[in-house]
Amino acid sequence: MRISILSILFLGLTFNVSAQQCSDIFISEYIEGSGNNKGIEFFNPTSEAIDLSVYTLQRWSNGEAGMTDETQLFGTLPSMTTWVLVNGQTEDVELGGGSISPACDAVMQGLADQLDNPYPAPTYMNGNDALVLVKNGTSVVDIFGKPGEDPGTAWTNDAENGFVDIGDGAAWLTSNHTLQRKFDIGAGVTIPPIAFDTFLEYDTLPNNTWSGLGNHSCVCGATGIELIEETSSINVFSEPIYKRYFHYRK
Repeated sequence: MRISILSILFLGLTFNVSAQQCSDIFISEYIEGSGNNKGIEFFNPTSEAIDLSVYTLQRWSNGEAGMTDETQLFGTLPSMTTWVLVNGQTEDVELGGGSISPACDAVMQGLADQLDNPYPAPTYMNGNDALVLVKNGTSVVDIFGKPGEDPGTAWTNDAENGFVDIGDGAAWLTSNHTLQRKFDIGAGVTIPPIAFDTFLEYDTLPNNTWSGLGNHSCVCGATGIELIEETSSINVFSEPIYKRYFHYRK
């Protein structure tokens, strides 16, 4: 019998083949800023309030073949609202040899519903750390990144090399960026991806951007169809028009 590496990595966790839209919380924003300016936003797309105490956020650091640290969420998350977990470090910490672990930005911490545990904790993630949101200890409800894979500095836009940081000119996407879940995403990733293509489900924003933290909208909240009452002109094109934004590292 052949057992895949991912099966070994996720021993003890259970997966849904396909997550039902709008049925459970998911990661709606990821902030991997400078220093310890880091946070994760969760969104409740359901019609009911959700008890967050049954959820934990796991970090799988640097391609480790298992969870390296985790944080249990708490509180009750009402329907169509967010819960923001932010790095909890409030002071600079000397690490020796002239190195300092800086405090998280106080403004960002002020937007939090929950400050994370002291180091080590999930919001000490770097761009090469995967995150797994787990319910009731075993059920995976969302995955960010590719657990068990060390992409280098970060996952990138380099499809030819499996979105890892080995190709010249690849753009880092999960490091020094804010990532917001796309509007049409209504459920988490519940199966470990073969490769992590950030653009499939996330829009990218510049480093240290958290102005949208605490607010999220998605297809689950769209309850009606907008009626256009007047149309003065219609343009018809013979070829489709595509628009996409790219962020390249310096």
